[in-house]
Amino acid sequence: MVLNPAPGIMVVLFRESLEVREHPSRGLEKLGTFSSWTLILFGSSMLSNGLISIAVATDTEVPGWLVKSGVSLFAAGFGSAAMTALIVRHIIIPSMIQNGENLEHMFKPHEHVMHNLALVLLAIDLLLGGMVVPWTMISLSLIVGAVYLIFAEFWAIWGRGYYVYEFIDPRPRLAPLFLLGLMGVCLVSFCIGIAVSEIKSSYPLLASFLLIIFVSLSVRFREPSII
Repeated sequence: MVLNPAPGIMVVLFRESLEVREHPSRGLEKLGTFSSWTLILFGSSMLSNGLISIAVATDTEVPGWLVKSGVSLFAAGFGSAAMTALIVRHIIIPSMIQNGENLEHMFKPHEHVMHNLALVLLAIDLLLGGMVVPWTMISLSLIVGAVYLIFAEFWAIWGRGYYVYEFIDPRPRLAPLFLLGLMGVCLVSFCIGIAVSEIKSSYPLLASFLLIIFVSLSVRFREPSII
């Protein structure tokens, strides 16, 4: 993604002018989106837990730090992937439709990987794998979200001068309420994942039903028809 010479198309809010317009992102600038952070967490989770699976299959002792890292990365990745999918489907896409913007770039293959497939694959892993996420991990999603908001503010003030997402600008009067709403979405998403993790061994059908409904209401693979 970073090495791809083709620019990424983002609709951003410039901090000083309050102008919302398309902005081509190149190189490391493409990592400024929360969906890119989600993809990094997703890849790191799959890598660490893949190494654990290989170690178990080859009867090799698994270091304790690797197990803790695998669970932590999975928990943070699931919460971030869920929040990304929900925000894209229920906030970003409706806003783009309302503003009459072109949605075509939102449904390209690499966008599906960041916005949809990360959540789908992590949900499958959660349901079919042996991952058990303890409730103590609930703070990870909030930490990831808080760190991103701090990064976004630094990026807008001392970086490239824009917010990747218009709704994370903290200056409007209702911004704190909106950010609290995002925190609520984050917590609910994470709690659903933890609940599935807790009940899947005793109530596999209920766990499957909850996860399927949640993922179905979170992802969007097709451009919505506009009447």
